[in-house]
Amino acid sequence: MNLKKLILISSILFGILFIICVNDNISYDNKEKNNDNVEALMINKNDKIITEKQAIQNVKEYLNKTSGYIPPIIDVDSIDGNYYLVHAYEIIENEGESHTATTGWFHVNVNSGDVTDIIN
Repeated sequence: MNLKKLILISSILFGILFIICVNDNISYDNKEKNNDNVEALMINKNDKIITEKQAIQNVKEYLNKTSGYIPPIIDVDSIDGNYYLVHAYEIIENEGESHTATTGWFHVNVNSGDVTDIIN
């Protein structure tokens, strides 16, 4: 009986330690990715770097010129190398349910402000 309890407790402790180690590695990987983005921006520190607000404005101007439709929500999702990754979308609500209707995903060059539609 004592051996069974010992095996059970050991298994539980091993499982907990395993989960902790896996979570630490995932967190470390995410920190590395974020650091890569910061380093990419720092490499260009002598160049003119546009703000997230300006990147969003550039996407609005691009959409106005290309389609004439500007969705109500435009957010910078992340930094992808030397580009802001910008998501343009709206939330559609219908009978108590909602979903995201994406207008587009865009790269905005952090140095030049040039907008590229990465879906179309």
